[in-house]
Amino acid sequence: MFRNKYAYSGSQRLGDSYDLHTVVSPLRNAAVAEVVEYSYDLDHSDGPLGDSKLVELVNRTRPDLMVFSAYNDRNRMHPNFDVLKTLRSKCSLPIVIIWCDSTDKKPIGQFLRTANSIDLNVLMDSETLVRDYPEISQHLRLWTPNDNTVFYRTDAPLDIDISFIGSTDSYRSIRQTYLEHLKEQGFNLLHTGGQHTPVGLEEYADIMRRSKISINFSHSIPGKHQLKARVFEILLSGSLMMESKNPETPKFFRPMVDYVEYESKEDMAEKARYFLEHEDERREIALNGYQRATTEYSHTEFWERTFSRLRELGLMPENSVPNRSEINVS
Repeated sequence: MFRNKYAYSGSQRLGDSYDLHTVVSPLRNAAVAEVVEYSYDLDHSDGPLGDSKLVELVNRTRPDLMVFSAYNDRNRMHPNFDVLKTLRSKCSLPIVIIWCDSTDKKPIGQFLRTANSIDLNVLMDSETLVRDYPEISQHLRLWTPNDNTVFYRTDAPLDIDISFIGSTDSYRSIRQTYLEHLKEQGFNLLHTGGQHTPVGLEEYADIMRRSKISINFSHSIPGKHQLKARVFEILLSGSLMMESKNPETPKFFRPMVDYVEYESKEDMAEKARYFLEHEDERREIALNGYQRATTEYSHTEFWERTFSRLRELGLMPENSVPNRSEINVS
């Protein structure tokens, strides 16, 4: 498993990376594989031998599969793509790349550069790549798995009316307009996290568990929407999710059954007021969303579907025999 150890490929003071609770911990908790980790930000070295630690790790552990989260073939801290292709060829070692952000120009360019040498592209956020490049067939549309030891539902009192945890800068500035409207309408809104008041993962999850309503915005870059990880974080926490109307989330959850969608800031405020005043209906929808998230879109289901597709492609036989020959990529 390849990932960043620390947030933003930074130092320990920035805390664990996003990859920990959306990829690594869900895989470990699913107990479907023995996991060996390689950290982009700790294990790579500069110079011509920059990937020597990777080759040594593969020689020592003989994995059945290489899974990459947030891999960038043009990032000098990430394994050289030619080295990966050699490992793939010499060891019959399939490569899986997990895409958490696939709508921008940069990831699309990377996808087109690497797709023919990747055995499976797992798309967590959007069907953009599937729709726009149908000739590239080795993809699997899934969702963002989450660490169920962090995001879970309790019967504790809900002491927060409405919350939003996240950024409002850059392309996200539209969020501020909606949040300001809620405040102007007199709602008791908790807005934290993001670029100004960052919160730790445990506090982030605790706020969602305590919220009657949790807001999500599906907007990505202009004209694009994504199935955000926050969708599953909210629903797994048992909060009622209110989200901007978009084409991605309804592929997984039912509007007005599992969550509430809104079409404008006025619509959001009107529906928020209604569901704060109608507790039974709010709890029913929140429970529907929770049950669907935990049964159909769990972390275990995510990895079972991934491995099932690899077996369908003939890349992961039920009883694989590892290649024990020495690897040399020079």
